Amino acid sequence: MKSEKTAVKHRLKICMGSSCFARGNQNNLKVLESLILQHEFDWEIELTGSRCENKCSCGPNIEINGKMYNGIDTGSLIDLLNSVLVPGELKIINEYNNEI
Repeated sequence: MKSEKTAVKHRLKICMGSSCFARGNQNNLKVLESLILQHEFDWEIELTGSRCENKCSCGPNIEINGKMYNGIDTGSLIDLLNSVLVPGELKIINEYNNEI
């Protein structure tokens, strides 16, 4: 009997409020969408947006699996994804430096 591995589901919520969007979440969203489309991960991703997380002065803000992360730019986003989503697996390479 063949056992099937249950896919892990990660929830990413990106703040799309005007402050976070202007401060970098516009680019972060493009990076996340690109990563989801280009890579075949062994886990599911639920990517959603929110209007405002009321932490504008700390933004751009991204929540991953219920934990809020602040001041996230594209470089720190890649580092964060590598540490939170894919520890011990093939790392996501930061190919997004200043390209978005």
